[in-house]
Amino acid sequence: MEDVTSSVSGLAFVDQDLDLGDLGGVVQWNAPSDTRRVEAYRVYLTDGASTRSLIGTEIPLGLNETFLPAETDNVWSLVEVYTRSKLVEQTTPIGLAISDTSASVSGIDFVDDDLDLTNLGGSLTWLKPTNAAQVESYVAYLAEACQDSVVAEVTGSLSLSVAATETQVLAAVQASLATMLGVSQSEIIIASITAVSARRLSTTWDVTYKISVPVAQASQLVALTAAINVDATSFVATLREELLHQGVDSAAVTSLQLLSFSTASVRIVVNDLANSTDDSDSGDSNTSDTRRLASSPTSVPLWICHAEVLGNATVNETSMDILVDTPLRNFTHILIYTSSTLAEQTTPEAHLILDAFASVSGVSFQDLDLDLGELGGTVLWLEPQTSQRLLAYDVYLAASETGQFWCPAKLGRFGSKPPMAGYGKTESPTVVLVTGGTGLVGKAINKVVNEDDAAKGETWVFLSSKDGDLVDRSATEAIFKKHQPTHVIHLAARVGGLFHNMAKKVEFFRENMLINDNIMECCRIYGVKKLVSCLSTCIFPDKTTYPIDETMLHNGPPHDSNLGYSIAKRLVDSMNHCYKEQYGCQFTSLIPTNVYGPHDNFNVQDGHVIPGLIHKCYLAKQKGEDMVLWGSGTPMRQFIFSEDLARLIVWVLRDYQEIEPIILSVGEEDEVSISDVAQMICEAMDFKGKLVKDTTKADGQFKKTASNKKLRSYKPDFKFTPIRQGIQTAVDWFVENYSAARK
Repeated sequence: MEDVTSSVSGLAFVDQDLDLGDLGGVVQWNAPSDTRRVEAYRVYLTDGASTRSLIGTEIPLGLNETFLPAETDNVWSLVEVYTRSKLVEQTTPIGLAISDTSASVSGIDFVDDDLDLTNLGGSLTWLKPTNAAQVESYVAYLAEACQDSVVAEVTGSLSLSVAATETQVLAAVQASLATMLGVSQSEIIIASITAVSARRLSTTWDVTYKISVPVAQASQLVALTAAINVDATSFVATLREELLHQGVDSAAVTSLQLLSFSTASVRIVVNDLANSTDDSDSGDSNTSDTRRLASSPTSVPLWICHAEVLGNATVNETSMDILVDTPLRNFTHILIYTSSTLAEQTTPEAHLILDAFASVSGVSFQDLDLDLGELGGTVLWLEPQTSQRLLAYDVYLAASETGQFWCPAKLGRFGSKPPMAGYGKTESPTVVLVTGGTGLVGKAINKVVNEDDAAKGETWVFLSSKDGDLVDRSATEAIFKKHQPTHVIHLAARVGGLFHNMAKKVEFFRENMLINDNIMECCRIYGVKKLVSCLSTCIFPDKTTYPIDETMLHNGPPHDSNLGYSIAKRLVDSMNHCYKEQYGCQFTSLIPTNVYGPHDNFNVQDGHVIPGLIHKCYLAKQKGEDMVLWGSGTPMRQFIFSEDLARLIVWVLRDYQEIEPIILSVGEEDEVSISDVAQMICEAMDFKGKLVKDTTKADGQFKKTASNKKLRSYKPDFKFTPIRQGIQTAVDWFVENYSAARK
């Protein structure tokens, strides 16, 4: 008789659910040394006694792991693996004590450096979790606390001197505050009213009040009280009317003096209704759209009803920039979740948002220059009531009193330090001018915009060379005068293939410099709100490391083969920064990799790689000849389909806020050789002839691998068209439109 023992070994489980009280991850083990009788494994969570729960289903012999879903309640002490034969399940399993991983950030800090009410901007920081071994990244959200969760308690005080009774003063102050702050009188609680001193003709009263409002409304009330603190004229007038209404003698009302009026403070408190909320699973109080959080630093329990992603950070980062002019809307908190390879945390840390507001008041200017059409004199203003984050004042001449002219004339900066860096949010386009609008990319944008509901109500103008010569300044100005664009996408350029670039470097430099200068200066003069210029990866240094990214643009000279074109295009980035610094203009640029698709220039001599090869293959098929590939075919390139690029360009126009350029490209893993591209074209064209390589022709730059990491940080889910599918679309379009195609 043989007593068979078959137990697993090397049992391992690392909890990758980062919430305390929840488990999730992979359970792994080594097979028994003797598996002759083993048919399957069963994996249980157990309490170490008689209670256990099977994880998933049986695991067949040959597989040595099982998956424990995230958010599994941790009411267990062990994970145990049993072997099972045909007859029975093992009774002496191998067990492992469970260690519950908890990894939450701490010390969240955000000070709003955007001084506009209802807008945010500044640096968000936090401290790493104590145990960050399983943390892969951080995800920050802007979140809105449910109205029933917390409220803002706004507290303020004032002091006045008037000959009136306590009842009269209380009622008049309450009514006046309601009128000036835009709240109902019932929402204002007079916390205290004290007669500090009494004279024969008047009494000095100190009044403290409280108002409970939704958190999102608190900043507005603080701003209103700050305005009264600076100029109380309207409040005093309202207070006098209310005192008369309360029966105070008119002579006493006339002698009223407002001695002080403080800017209100804010404290977040738990709403009584929220405290009574049933935390059980019954009822509708806890839906899939709400989450209960522990708020830091206020330690107030919260229900979060709505949240939007603010950004992502790697595990090695502990800060994130929130762009200036980020709309606050109804958001009340910033949430930071840790994320593992398994799942994102469900119990993040929360931080209350305090919206900073600092505007000057009392701006005045008297023109002392007596010539018509010219100004001169001193601009005066009163400092903001709250100025802790204020570093300087920038003074502009603008086209309207609201400052909604994107490139106003800057008069100067006043203060010891420059203002905080950041770029404004792009407004919705009204008139979008697309130069080079009938070319490869322009046609693709036209198609994308016509299918975009967001573009309804906008005017999109797609220019061709027939509309004017952009090399000529007067012709360019005429276009801007005619269309009055609010936004410009600049695609126009003198372009050509490798050999044309090598032969005409001076012409490529001079013409592109003139075009770019005319467009940028007209955008400034005519008040264009945003300019997006299209560059090329050929502008990057020839001698560099790969993959190239946006920070490497000016690290060395570009490849000599297209030096004129590359330098002209590279200078667009330099001028974008100059225009931003000197005039405040929002000019940015994008850098696509090799573009292909319908409506391209299919000229064999001067066209780019894919369109030139498509035309070559077409001619070879028609003539029954070999298709000749110039060069060895070994250079590697990344190709982006024109309609993919068009969708990304529209996104840059609407949502990308940086002046720094951004590479728009497929990933490094999608880089292909010219030889492989030629073979794909032959297959798409159903070309049965021979593909030969003419190695006497130059190859050009061997590789220009570009990183799309920055793009993926903004658009992680963007789907690119596979190159075979894109080439087939381009080939089909060319064959169907051969007579009309550019060639």
